[in-house]
Amino acid sequence: MNKYFLPLFGLLLFACQNETESSAPAEMQEAATSQENETETIEMEDEPLGEISEEMELMDEIMFNNPISKEVFVCNIGQYQDIAVMVLNHYSDDGMGAEPIDGYYFYLKHHKNLDLKGQMSFHPYYYSLNEYYKGKQSGFMEFTQAKEDESENYPSYWTTNRTNGERQEFNQISLIKTGEEDQEISIENGRYENKHQVMDMTMPEGENISEVEDEMNITLINEEYLVFQYSVIKTNFHLGSIEGVAYLQPDDTYLYEDEEGCKLSLKLDGNSIEAIDDDNTCSYYGGANVYFSGSLTKVK
Repeated sequence: MNKYFLPLFGLLLFACQNETESSAPAEMQEAATSQENETETIEMEDEPLGEISEEMELMDEIMFNNPISKEVFVCNIGQYQDIAVMVLNHYSDDGMGAEPIDGYYFYLKHHKNLDLKGQMSFHPYYYSLNEYYKGKQSGFMEFTQAKEDESENYPSYWTTNRTNGERQEFNQISLIKTGEEDQEISIENGRYENKHQVMDMTMPEGENISEVEDEMNITLINEEYLVFQYSVIKTNFHLGSIEGVAYLQPDDTYLYEDEEGCKLSLKLDGNSIEAIDDDNTCSYYGGANVYFSGSLTKVK
């Protein structure tokens, strides 16, 4: 139940009890009051999920007005750790000791936005955000701005229900935080595909060729960071998938590197993107005969 609804609900109950107090026996009044309190408790347990009320929308107009800074995270959220880009607006705390925050995050693979609203406390910077999809709360998350600030008292997690939901893993990298004067952040999303044929060597000749699609979803941030999710299908339908953040290089390509030695170059050219892994350094992200080089065409 929305916190703004509880006081109004209590006033209505009080008025109803006064009207019936003189005519109803004390035992019945006591039973009714007990039942009403029990109902209220049950509804409060369901508080994390629900629609945004008119009172909350009015409060938003007051608190969430004129952001003082913006911030961009790259996150892996929930059970499947799908990669997402999070864009947050920070507002003045006005002496409250915590900055109001709103924004959204965008799942690259599903091309879906989810709205966010909450706050950031200080020492360390700790975020508590409600997640909304189509106006209804769909989750809750808490996390630190920097990974090294995580602790037992300041965990990073995502859950469907703040009160008793299972806490799922939440990983984050802070890419950009603007100042009050310069808040421009450019974000461009895209989907690219490469239709090609693969051979299934377990099938008879003449029946062993199929058409498949490799797919890459990207978010380009300020033309400095290329967040990507790249899935391929190769011989015998062996699959591969790689994702992460590629950084702009002096030759205008974007380079992704990991701790295992994978180096993947990505080159944007109009409505196409070329993936280059000449030495097949990223092959461990897929099955046998999987590689991550190829040209893909923009479809969205």
